[in-house]
Amino acid sequence: MDMDMGAMDPEVMNLPLTDPRCIRAAEGCMAFWAAENASQAAISWASQFEYGHFLTYYWVAILGLLSILYWAGLVYESRKSAARSSRAAEVASPWRKIQAGLRMLAYRRLHGRLRILGSTSVGMLAFLMMGIVVVLALALAVRPYYREHLGYGSPPLAIRTGLMAFACVPVLVALSGKANVITFLTGISHEKLNVVHRWVAWVSFGLSLAHTIPFFVASYQDWGYGGYERVKDEFYRDLGPGYEAWGAFSDLPGSSVQRSC
Repeated sequence: MDMDMGAMDPEVMNLPLTDPRCIRAAEGCMAFWAAENASQAAISWASQFEYGHFLTYYWVAILGLLSILYWAGLVYESRKSAARSSRAAEVASPWRKIQAGLRMLAYRRLHGRLRILGSTSVGMLAFLMMGIVVVLALALAVRPYYREHLGYGSPPLAIRTGLMAFACVPVLVALSGKANVITFLTGISHEKLNVVHRWVAWVSFGLSLAHTIPFFVASYQDWGYGGYERVKDEFYRDLGPGYEAWGAFSDLPGSSVQRSC
């Protein structure tokens, strides 16, 4: 970030960071400018886009793996069907035994409180839990979650989770219809994919909350002008006793807010 030395006020340019006037002047104060650049160098705003990419790569990797297994199975079955001479040979096939073992575990039904988000099988539950672990790892693995001062930039946790929520949108759209590309690529029925659709929607909702809440926390914790006081000055106006909390937009043209006794 470049500093325009000509536009700086000499009275605040060399103030220490502990002086409220330095915080109010933001980049006009050299101490604030240096601290802001140090914070961005430690964890930049632009680097948070990578986590949205990582979550997209995860969705693509899962889709690619399931597609490969599905189409490879079709090719294998088509080639084997001509070579099978008896039912006994089919049952004795090692591939068949592996398939049977995996299906016995994955298709085991869940009942009562064990059913989570509509999941009715152990395999689907394991898949959902794996996704939750990936999302939490991407969201929480990198620190700091907040910057030392709100004026240095948005909380990294908020930016990261917001971009991850965006990465869920293509999956939600792809799973929204009965005839969808994921069913074509993987052979999984729409009824089963509907569970994943609801789960991704909840993940997107949780990430959206994780994107919003840190802004409130950061502004509440930072009581200086760069945080709480700045939010109060920019968005709230004192309209007299009993009206301190009215927004600054209440007196804009066309506003229906009126003072009354």
